Amino acid sequence: IGLEEMLQAAGLIEGVNYRVQPVQGNGGRPDITVFLPDNAEIIIDAKAPWNLYQQFIEAEEDQREQKKQAFAEGMRSHIIALQERNYPQNAERQTPEVVLMFLPNISMYLDAREADPNLTEEALLRKVSICPPEILYSSLKTVALTWQQKKTYENVIEIQALSKDLHSRIKVFNNHLFKMAASLKSTVENYNKARKSYLARLAPTLESFEDANLIPDTDTIKEQSNTSANLGYPPEVDSNMEVATEDQIKDKG
Repeated sequence: IGLEEMLQAAGLIEGVNYRVQPVQGNGGRPDITVFLPDNAEIIIDAKAPWNLYQQFIEAEEDQREQKKQAFAEGMRSHIIALQERNYPQNAERQTPEVVLMFLPNISMYLDAREADPNLTEEALLRKVSICPPEILYSSLKTVALTWQQKKTYENVIEIQALSKDLHSRIKVFNNHLFKMAASLKSTVENYNKARKSYLARLAPTLESFEDANLIPDTDTIKEQSNTSANLGYPPEVDSNMEVATEDQIKDKG
């Protein structure tokens, strides 16, 4: 429980950054596997002989040394057992060939070293690293920071890809908009020409029919002709039709 609380305090999430007691191919069940970026992991054991240490702490003065030696012997036995289980060899991912042996407090580590000064070196020879909370927590924080950096890098890559895709889509959209503006401008110019032709040639003849009462009053179009008008798009529409080309976009960066 203490180890899981430490993992969570370091910013790691169960099922995402670590697993509890995963089953290995040979049936082994390490207590914790912490995932590392690039398909790697580290293995943590949390089965140090706490009961023997508690017996040492609670022992009477005349039995304390004996209980301390028993505790140190229990530590050595557990280190040998970890070596024999060979968790790294059976891991699903790449892993350092060292198992982290978690101790719940620093006093447990110091008392074990006092009873057996060579304990740490012997453990390392057997590819076991004894880790009190202070050491393990700093390692876990490093792992969490590595994950954050990886996530940041992935976000940057994704943003770059989205930016390129957005730029490509804008270029296509601008091309369509430019063609539409050119078409609208041509349409307005042709309409103005048709309007001028109508006002200059057709409208007078139509009005003559109506003035001669050859057309019923209900069918007259005199009010629609407005011979003094000449439709032309205003200057502001002219400027709005100036849509940037792809080359102009590139020039502006």
